Amino acid sequence: ITTHQNYKVTQQLGEGGQGTVLQAKAESSGDLVAIKLSELTTEVLIHSFMEEMRIVEHLKKSKAKNICEVHEMKIRHTSTATGGITVMKSYDCDLFTHAIENRKTFRKASAQKIFRQVCKGVKSLHRAGVVHMDLKPENILLDIDTQKVAICDFGSCVWMKNQRTNEVSGLRGTKEYYAPEIIESEYCYDPFKVDSFSLGVLLFILHTGAFPYSNNYHRCNYDAKELGFSSELANLLEALLQADPSERISVSEALKHPWLRQNRFKRYFVRVKKAM
Repeated sequence: ITTHQNYKVTQQLGEGGQGTVLQAKAESSGDLVAIKLSELTTEVLIHSFMEEMRIVEHLKKSKAKNICEVHEMKIRHTSTATGGITVMKSYDCDLFTHAIENRKTFRKASAQKIFRQVCKGVKSLHRAGVVHMDLKPENILLDIDTQKVAICDFGSCVWMKNQRTNEVSGLRGTKEYYAPEIIESEYCYDPFKVDSFSLGVLLFILHTGAFPYSNNYHRCNYDAKELGFSSELANLLEALLQADPSERISVSEALKHPWLRQNRFKRYFVRVKKAM
């Protein structure tokens, strides 16, 4: 156990190519936090981290919903290395750990509740002019008891105010979750529709713990009937996972889809009936 400035580190939560994540306790309040330590070995990585700091500050001012609460971000220089430090609210786990590593899928009501929150978070990002570009289970944090979720990791985000057009180019995010146009397009593409495709992949994983494709071009090849999907769920997945981005629905349209609105209306009528 070590002390990291105002936090007492209690355990290591994970380690990967992008750095190390620690769990710690704030010495002043006793609250649990997660501390991500990133190795910034190049000028490109330093610039990317600084841009992420600006985006996080912008999202705080925009009061974006269902976004991980970041307490502080800073760059630390030593005589031998440069690193990024991100201190954020601690959650029980991420959806990757829950749905893929532990092979736990969600019941319909839970999947709807979780996915609705993620969609609201993405819509909130888009309203703030930010496109995530790396939506995946690892970047969705989960409180198991309340089933509240928060989107995290804004290192691949595009802040549209910095773009000359509403399109971007180049590879961003994680290749296993790329939308087809990122792989196939030689030119620019609509980043908002990339987030829509990622939401479709996430929704599929919530129900199956697997990817909806088994090819290098991410063209979906699953059988909805064989998987036991309802007609509403199958329709929403099809709309989000369209290979042609011009045919793919937006996150705002997804939130209006019948599959996401079912339980909301059910709870509403139950509540009204009890009140009467």
